[in-house]
Amino acid sequence: MFVSLIAFIDEKPSEKVLNDIVNSFENSQSLANKSPAEQEQAIEKLSEQIEKKLPSSDNDGAQTKTFGIHLEGEDENTQTVRQFLDTKGYFERSKRLIAMFAYSYEADSYSRCKKLTESKSIELNDYEIIEITPDQSMPYGYQFIVRACESAGISATKH
Repeated sequence: MFVSLIAFIDEKPSEKVLNDIVNSFENSQSLANKSPAEQEQAIEKLSEQIEKKLPSSDNDGAQTKTFGIHLEGEDENTQTVRQFLDTKGYFERSKRLIAMFAYSYEADSYSRCKKLTESKSIELNDYEIIEITPDQSMPYGYQFIVRACESAGISATKH
């Protein structure tokens, strides 16, 4: 499913996206076995190739792909989808998608532990939770905090 989503966003066939992922993995493995000087040369060469493929801009500002979508009074879900679509690169999209999945499907709105109203939590064990809060200022749109569980039965210890 994720490959299909990337294929749709990048306007490429799914097979091409999968081949790109496999080739990137294979190339990174072979690059890891080279000397630091050879790695630096490969990075410079790759940077030049990327620069050539980027669209030129008259204002030298960063361009983002917005797919012509603009809604007034956007809700949180719309903003999250827009930011996902504007995210560049496979790994950055993967990290944002994982954060979205953790908040939307893995975390619970209700918890026996004290948490912020707008956050969700995942219990790590009887004494700790991960509190996930939507926060567009964070790199992947969510703030993740591991904290001690404060509940009627368990109080957080302070050192």
